[in-house]
Amino acid sequence: MEKRDVTSIRGALAYLDKKGNVVHVKEEVDPIYEIAGIQKALEKGPILLFDKIKGYPSFRDLGNLFGRREPIADLYGVSDPNKLKFKFVEALREPIPPQIVKDAPCQEVVITKDIDVPAMLPIIKHTEFDAGRIIGCGNQLLCDVYRKGDTNISFNRIHFRGKDWASISTAQITHIGMMAFKTHRDERIPITVNMNPSPAVGIVAGTWNVRTIVPHGSDELGIAGGFQGAPVKLVKARTVDAYAIADAEIVLEGYLEPTSQNVWESEEAEKLGVQRQGETNFFPEWVGYMGTTWKVRKLQVTAVTMRKERPIFYTPLAAGLEYACF
Repeated sequence: MEKRDVTSIRGALAYLDKKGNVVHVKEEVDPIYEIAGIQKALEKGPILLFDKIKGYPSFRDLGNLFGRREPIADLYGVSDPNKLKFKFVEALREPIPPQIVKDAPCQEVVITKDIDVPAMLPIIKHTEFDAGRIIGCGNQLLCDVYRKGDTNISFNRIHFRGKDWASISTAQITHIGMMAFKTHRDERIPITVNMNPSPAVGIVAGTWNVRTIVPHGSDELGIAGGFQGAPVKLVKARTVDAYAIADAEIVLEGYLEPTSQNVWESEEAEKLGVQRQGETNFFPEWVGYMGTTWKVRKLQVTAVTMRKERPIFYTPLAAGLEYACF
């Protein structure tokens, strides 16, 4: 089997690019509507790497990574995409625990002062009806005391309503939601939001809706390690008592504030004080309809860390084929 590095998004993209599965978009693109529009038009096609983003010259953006299963199956040495599920079963049976390291690519740049996340990151806006620019690519990592020794990785929509704070929607039926709204609802919880870790981490993060297969208490990063055939590397966060995924492109460090400080996902919803479907639009849901706004946990950011050489942001298309593949 041809050698490939699947432990980071850069290694994975190098292989996928070599196999002709990546299109580099050289022209400047706008994170407001344009990136989403291009992804939607080409969502059954190649993986997209936007090399020039308006207003964010230091960043690149990745789209349509999971839009087709064939390239992902090939990435992991599986000839038939329909058999990817069996590789996942193997990872469930033989997980590889994460590995702690001292130095990490995700901490080549560390910002702890004058944090302004919307100004720093090329967060896209999908449609004119959205409540704002929404992050859909962040993988939230919880471990140690908050997970009884195991690890939980998930992805949840994040809306920065301030420079350094955001709403973060965690459904109460998910593993992170059980912790956020039940077992640790009154606590300030240290957390990291990891953007563009290895594809295996993203795949496991997408198992939030198959709780019978990945039950509460699973070492989810161990499953990701088993899937990619190598441990997921972790590094101690710089400003909170938590861990970050070492090979991620960008990491937000911070706290989930207690439920007593819950915030609305949009200014409109805050003014109306309602959370009913159809009353206040927020963001296209993965099943295809326009989602509503909710009152959710507040994410307070204490640091932004990233790779030094042109970090790669990631924008899975809302209500697109990527979420369907998850």
